Amino acid sequence: MRKSLFSIALVLLSVILIAGCSTSVRVSYMKPSEINMSAYRNLAIASTVPYNGRLSYNNYIPFMNPFASWISIASSYNNNLPKEVADYATNQLLSDLGGSNYYNILSPSQTDAIINNGTLIGNSISKSLSDKGYDAVIIPRINNMSVNEYIWAVPEGYDYFDPGPYGMNNPDFYSLYNDVYGIGGWGYTGGMSYGGVYYPSFTPGGIWGGIDFDYYVHRDVSITYTLTVIDTKNNQIIATKTYSDSAKWVDDFNPYYPSLGHDIKYMFRSMINGFNSKIKDAFLPSTVTTSLNFMKNSPKIKSLDEAYKSAEKGNLSYALSLFLDAWKTDKHVPSGYNASLIYAATGEMKKAIELSEEVYRASGNPDVGRLYNRLQTMEAQTEAAENQINGTQAPPAISQSNQNSLYDSLLN
Repeated sequence: MRKSLFSIALVLLSVILIAGCSTSVRVSYMKPSEINMSAYRNLAIASTVPYNGRLSYNNYIPFMNPFASWISIASSYNNNLPKEVADYATNQLLSDLGGSNYYNILSPSQTDAIINNGTLIGNSISKSLSDKGYDAVIIPRINNMSVNEYIWAVPEGYDYFDPGPYGMNNPDFYSLYNDVYGIGGWGYTGGMSYGGVYYPSFTPGGIWGGIDFDYYVHRDVSITYTLTVIDTKNNQIIATKTYSDSAKWVDDFNPYYPSLGHDIKYMFRSMINGFNSKIKDAFLPSTVTTSLNFMKNSPKIKSLDEAYKSAEKGNLSYALSLFLDAWKTDKHVPSGYNASLIYAATGEMKKAIELSEEVYRASGNPDVGRLYNRLQTMEAQTEAAENQINGTQAPPAISQSNQNSLYDSLLN
């Protein structure tokens, strides 16, 4: 029943999406998940393990040059950031996999209780989950996080440039400072040493010769996120997926009325959201729709104009009959190609493959050959996805281990 529902949905989606397209049809097929989870449909999901490494934190955003040293703005994150990011990742993973109806999910809170119980009193975590009917458990973990946040100022009229890892020791900054100093003709009543360099003291709009500055908050972050899947019957890791990303934002702001735009938490949430489609590809079979263009009517057969117009209006059965007739009577290659596309778009993939092969063998046309190969790939992927959806594959027979050392390495 599950298979028939997916097949019906596939055909309906193809037909619906064809309407209104000119000289093209949309073909839908299924794509299997990267990890074959057909034997692990009862799935426990643990809470994401937060990053436990060192993460630099400052109560106030540090300044990277003395032009901005007078500004005190509270940082947009705190020491709770790793836990907040981990919690967000957990919720997104639960939404991605739990909202699909493909899995029977044991919630993170219930999974955590079993894991904690096993850790405290020595019960086998895998066996406890397996006894409750769960075939596998996912242990998510934030392996790495980095944050770099600082304020940078550039005199008005000068292009922003990234100070990079050298900060005030960047040669560009020396050049900029000397340039501005010479233009401003400042005198000074004292000074400051920063980064081993001596600078005049200043106040905003004061000793700096009345020069105004543009202020920027620079933020760059990175994250590495891993999902480990454990077969609970055999206490073995069956798959690991790692996702990494980095982001950088530079926002200008008014130091007297600071509104700093993208905060650090928002940036991490955005990166986690960016993993969603990849996680779904890894764990869920899906339907893919692609648009394929008709082959042009060349050499032109005038009577086939009606076939193209009918296809554009969504009358595919009539267009198919005209294209098939032109192929059979005149061996008109575009007609054979287009008829194959219509078969594929209306869910008759085997006929599409047979006809495209026939046209290719008769003509040797490379475009038809590519279509034939592509349709074969679509059919193979659909079959693999349907097998995942309807599969009853048993986990491989591996000697059971009751040790929790496998979990210790992932949770600590």
